[in-house]
Amino acid sequence: MVFHMTKAHQHVNRDDLLSTATVTPTEPILHSKLSDFKKKIKVIRFIPKGAKPLAAYKLSSLIYKAVTNNHISSWTSLLISPYLAFRVLERNNKSLSVNVKKHLELSNIIINQNNTNKVLNTKKLNSETSLKRRVESKVAADDISAGRINEVIRRALNTAGYPSTLEPPGLSRTDNKHPDGMTLLWSEGKPLVWDFTCINTLPPCYTQQLISKPGSIAELAGNKKIAKYVDIGEQGYLFVPIAVETMGPWSLSAIKLIKGIGHKIRILTDDKRSSSYLIQG
Repeated sequence: MVFHMTKAHQHVNRDDLLSTATVTPTEPILHSKLSDFKKKIKVIRFIPKGAKPLAAYKLSSLIYKAVTNNHISSWTSLLISPYLAFRVLERNNKSLSVNVKKHLELSNIIINQNNTNKVLNTKKLNSETSLKRRVESKVAADDISAGRINEVIRRALNTAGYPSTLEPPGLSRTDNKHPDGMTLLWSEGKPLVWDFTCINTLPPCYTQQLISKPGSIAELAGNKKIAKYVDIGEQGYLFVPIAVETMGPWSLSAIKLIKGIGHKIRILTDDKRSSSYLIQG
């Protein structure tokens, strides 16, 4: 397995890189674990095109952490990660890109403190509500048409008892562009107006500092939306931008709205699973 240093790691002192070659007491244990993985887990021969940006980002982060910390747990996470993210799966109805992205989004590997072979303990991230999972699944599958995402949100609002409409007539910005959707009297006696955007997490124009902070790109996109719709807010509407990054993070305002919709559905139906039935149906 060969890793290449990216531009993100060029500032790391080369002496630190060389120090990673030092043999530690736990090295035989790590070697044993990797040998077990190699024997038991088959990995795909290539990374699908749709998952390459996310794979590069995740591996780059693991490499940086291992090189800077030079700790056995960091190196173990790095060396084991390909067997988790790129393992061959049984056939299902999802594309290879979706499966790889899904496993790249698994939480950090927890290494058993007793040095046994039970090293896999993972938990799916960002699964607060069924609505949130539904939107994320579409983003992961590159199905990020604004119309389809907004239809998911509209259906959830209707189920919560808030009839809504997409691209409401008679409501527009100063440039005559309509927001994605609106529902009446959402909070504080104000109608809710929302607009969805999906932003690339790794565009070349963003700095490494901005990219390294999870959710910062989504926050930036959300703030831009607020600036564009400032006149609507001044008219007495509650405007909420729904910004989602291609690699998963959401803007804080979007998370708050999605949680609010899920909460209202549970209050109305008295069934915590009702939103799952609606959105997954």
